[in-house]
Amino acid sequence: METLRDLANFALQPLVAVFTDASDRSYWAYLVFTLVLALAATLLSGRRRSISQALAYCLPKAIYWHPSARADYQLWLLNNLFFVAVLPTIVFAEDLTRGATRALLAGILGVSNLGLGAGTGARVVFTLADVIAIDAGLFLAHYLQHRVPLLWEFHKTHHSAEVLTPITVFRMHPVDIWVNFLIVGVCLGVNVGVFGFIFAEPPRIFAVNGINLVIFAFLLLGYHLRHSHIWLMYPPIIARHISSPALHLIHHSRDPRHWDKNLGRIFNIWDRLAGTLYLPSAEEAVVFGLADDEHLKFRGLAALYGRPLENVIARWRGGGAGAVESAALDGAESAKK
Repeated sequence: METLRDLANFALQPLVAVFTDASDRSYWAYLVFTLVLALAATLLSGRRRSISQALAYCLPKAIYWHPSARADYQLWLLNNLFFVAVLPTIVFAEDLTRGATRALLAGILGVSNLGLGAGTGARVVFTLADVIAIDAGLFLAHYLQHRVPLLWEFHKTHHSAEVLTPITVFRMHPVDIWVNFLIVGVCLGVNVGVFGFIFAEPPRIFAVNGINLVIFAFLLLGYHLRHSHIWLMYPPIIARHISSPALHLIHHSRDPRHWDKNLGRIFNIWDRLAGTLYLPSAEEAVVFGLADDEHLKFRGLAALYGRPLENVIARWRGGGAGAVESAALDGAESAKK
């Protein structure tokens, strides 16, 4: 009984984090600022003329109590149990890569540490490098989840959402979570290893309540509108470099011309380099879900967890190990047809 009670308490931790943990994406301040931006965007667009009308438009029951949204809420809680298994991945990957990076630099330069002092400038650079490492890792993971058919099968759980709410960001298969943690851990390890080699004492990032200052600002300024029905593009001078929420709505589109576009989270440079950036000139109508109505096969918790495994097994049985390895090189288009 005590074990079950502990598991229940752990599963409910995301709800507690909403009110207590600023490092959690669901923290109340991020949600409140998101609502304020959503109301402003709605009023400025002319869709609604009063705050009460705008509020009804931003928080419609048809979306927030849609079966797809209710499944998101359940995954949000249940996936917390899987974090126990995948959290050591990022710690191990970061520690291993950090040590290997420092050893490599020491071997090349012939010293174990350059021993520089870390002042304010070093903290600024390290803060930015920390964000870049995280963002690069998330982009690479996301790119692979779309380009490698076997990983795409698990990523379909996220793209099977028929409506988007801020909680849809947690609609992920555990394999997806593991891939993200692993690759981000490697990128962070390289970054920390480089700075640990350069400085006698590694610089500290500028943080707000334990979270990188840049990421904190990004979470405040509309991050959760990336999973919503609200169209928000940043001003052009910003939108060219920072991913606007509307770019991620396009990413979830069922329209073939939007497939595999806008994979980045914060910076557009990764999509620009990969040729996956899609900057709309005006607001576009977006219908969410998977091609050929495949999202209908992902309704219900059992399907959200089990369907990807069934698809992978079907691939394996259909073509054998050699065919699966070959398919992994074919790109995301083959996975969606």
